[in-house]
Amino acid sequence: MLVLGDSTGVGVGCGNPEQTVAGLMAVEFRRAEIGNLCCNGARLADTVAQCEPLAARGDVFDLVLMFVGGNDVIRFRSQRQMAWDARALLAQAKRLSTNVVWMGSANIGGSPLLIPPLSWLMASRTKRTMRRLAHEAQAFGHGTMPLLRLRIEAPTDHGDGRIMRKCHAFNVLGQSVQPTMDVALGFQISATSPVEAV
Repeated sequence: MLVLGDSTGVGVGCGNPEQTVAGLMAVEFRRAEIGNLCCNGARLADTVAQCEPLAARGDVFDLVLMFVGGNDVIRFRSQRQMAWDARALLAQAKRLSTNVVWMGSANIGGSPLLIPPLSWLMASRTKRTMRRLAHEAQAFGHGTMPLLRLRIEAPTDHGDGRIMRKCHAFNVLGQSVQPTMDVALGFQISATSPVEAV
């Protein structure tokens, strides 16, 4: 299994690796081999770059799980550019696995750090962006699961604009990922089932 994308996959704000989404998946699927290339601040274009070396080597995975889109919202990337980057990302991801699950961004406007009218603007941008990315994903035949109702819980302002998330928010996210993974793979994975990258 390969995890790609931004700080959602990194687990920014978690006290230890076991509390991150990838860590939660490793606990649930103990015999799975999980690679995590997520990077803080990664945008769609950055995630394409995460894929390229693997695709060039011909690596293939049972499942690719992507957490990306939120930073494109925050950095005010245009809808046209995001659509272009999304197509490039999906093309690369499709080379890595026949099972690609794209978890959408949480509602950026729901952060307590933001107040109206900025919170309204970011909420609108998040919704519009996730709708656009869902369209691009469906055009490639991949499912997408925008987590627009997942609130960014109790962020801490470190003075540099980063939004830090509490561990229980990642736990909710991890619980949301599991059934999506089961659907993507077409069968229920037990904790003792071997799931390894090929």
